[in-house]
Amino acid sequence: MRRVVKLIKANEARFPECAEYYVPLMGKARRNLVKHPDISIETCKALLEGISKTVLIHTKPEWNRHRIENMKFVPLVSHAMHDLRENDDVVEDQFKSHVVSFSQSLATLRNHRSDISHGRGAPKIAESSKKFAALCFQTTEAIALYMLEAYFERRSAASAPSEDVDDEPLPGGIPDVGYDQNPDFNDELDGQYPLDGKLLYSDALYRLYYEDYVIELENYLDRLAEVFEDTDEQDDGNAD
Repeated sequence: MRRVVKLIKANEARFPECAEYYVPLMGKARRNLVKHPDISIETCKALLEGISKTVLIHTKPEWNRHRIENMKFVPLVSHAMHDLRENDDVVEDQFKSHVVSFSQSLATLRNHRSDISHGRGAPKIAESSKKFAALCFQTTEAIALYMLEAYFERRSAASAPSEDVDDEPLPGGIPDVGYDQNPDFNDELDGQYPLDGKLLYSDALYRLYYEDYVIELENYLDRLAEVFEDTDEQDDGNAD
């Protein structure tokens, strides 16, 4: 999983939650390859499941988190791979189908051989070999690398400020505002609405409900303008 860890570390400043949660899982999968192959395989399944949930939380704003968290593993991967495709054509559909098939195989292995979620009587009837666990590990690494790289690119592109049309309105007359243009406003929102974990309220509002973000920003700027006006009037009165 070294390539995946390297990718996560390179994006840790913007996505610290991925480094905090997924890197330890990758270490656990690697450490158990030899002595506990089925624990390694079960951890690979958990890794793909978690990444798929993260993808859908941010690409399916019309779904609530409860629905995503309670979805079965294979549909989770299928929806996440669908949303991360670069092109809507049969070639990438076939690739997605192979990833889903592999995920189904991981789920079946976990149900029959896992040591953590399904305790086994000793001795176990069937146990995966370290070579087979290595195959699952390497395949999971390739899929996780693809999913996280696509996910990071999508999130970064969605929140990148516009360079050419900062003051031009979007269709419907909505101003085109860059998220990083108003750090003080973002800080105030985050202070008013703290969220559990590493997700920032201002970032979530900007990406998922942009119009509401703009409305709140305009109200914030209006309040600042009123404060400045009151200060100017007081200064004029003192001068007289």
